[in-house]
Amino acid sequence: LCVCSSPVFAATALTLGVDPAAAGAGKFAAEEIRREAAARGITVLGPGVNAPADAIRLTLTVDASAGTDTVPQSYRIRVQRANGRPAITVRGADAAGVMYGGLDLAEAIRTGTLNALRDSDHAPHLAQRGLKFNIPLDLRTPSYTDPSDASQANIPEMWSMAFWREFLDDMARHRYNVLSLWSLHPFPSIVKVPEFP
Repeated sequence: LCVCSSPVFAATALTLGVDPAAAGAGKFAAEEIRREAAARGITVLGPGVNAPADAIRLTLTVDASAGTDTVPQSYRIRVQRANGRPAITVRGADAAGVMYGGLDLAEAIRTGTLNALRDSDHAPHLAQRGLKFNIPLDLRTPSYTDPSDASQANIPEMWSMAFWREFLDDMARHRYNVLSLWSLHPFPSIVKVPEFP
């Protein structure tokens, strides 16, 4: 029997600042940080708010000189103390780097290891990391190669925005940045041949 536990998270509050240059990617990372903090009962405050003494200050910023040899998607995490409070700064080489660094902070909050973070530099080993997704065709196109119940039942799911939002968010959380959509040739859906209904 193995009993595992994560370190106790000491802070009851975080302050979070996001560089507007990080755009949607930075916003996504900030939402993930807020979600993980809320799940652990930690309050997330905006920058400049009078925060409790134990609050950890998190900053996500774009700094082109911050990446490892300024590689796209790279980032640095720097841990220091500012005014007696812990301060963790993610400096991304670009908006994607900010997002990946912010996702590292969200994971550290989830696992209770934010206080254990140390200065570190990160760069992707592969610039493009992706998934191949086989799209089941809709009812207009017979799917001769995959007539299974599961494939046929998932056809309506392909039109669900909620499905795609969750799927793409999960891809980002797992650091995938390429999605290749595959389907059978759409010829039967495009051309109607009277002799072959």
